[in-house]
Amino acid sequence: MAMELAVRLPGRQLSDDDLWEIACANPELFFERSSEGELIVSPPTGSQTGSAEASLIRQLGNWNEGKRLGVVFSSVAGFTLANGAMRSPDAAWISTERWEFVPAADRGRFAHVCPEAIFEILSPSDLPLQAQKKVEEFIANGASIGVLIDPFTRVVEVHRPSRDVERCTRPRLALDPELPGFELDVLAVIDLANPPT
Repeated sequence: MAMELAVRLPGRQLSDDDLWEIACANPELFFERSSEGELIVSPPTGSQTGSAEASLIRQLGNWNEGKRLGVVFSSVAGFTLANGAMRSPDAAWISTERWEFVPAADRGRFAHVCPEAIFEILSPSDLPLQAQKKVEEFIANGASIGVLIDPFTRVVEVHRPSRDVERCTRPRLALDPELPGFELDVLAVIDLANPPT
């Protein structure tokens, strides 16, 4: 995700309908909503970050096709969390059981559900602390695992509820038990986001 701009709307809370209408009227931008009701506006990512996201989503999708345990989402999918925020991770996974509880009418918009697994890739304009807070927000609202990939330090942070953050520099990373049998090729993602010189 590229650099964000938070917009305060004096005297009113941004409703789900308002947010959906704004997003539909401005498809060239990405919108989120903070738990305080701020509108967060982001431009599209750079090409290298977009390529890294595609690699991550492909890996997650290939694993999911083999396991048939749930649904994979890209960075353009938004999720409305229990705290009122609407957030869009760079990639997400929801189990079939959890997704089936979401009403069909809600699935076509910013579904009121927290993914079990979310992934974020830092881009050159991202603030690491801001990205860490976003991952922790998902964990606080029901995610079982959050993975933050920093291509510039080549460190991956794995966040889980009620556990210390695990910092890894391994080229491959197993994400059991939350994603059974899934092993992320970290190096492939990092090298696309920040190619070695």
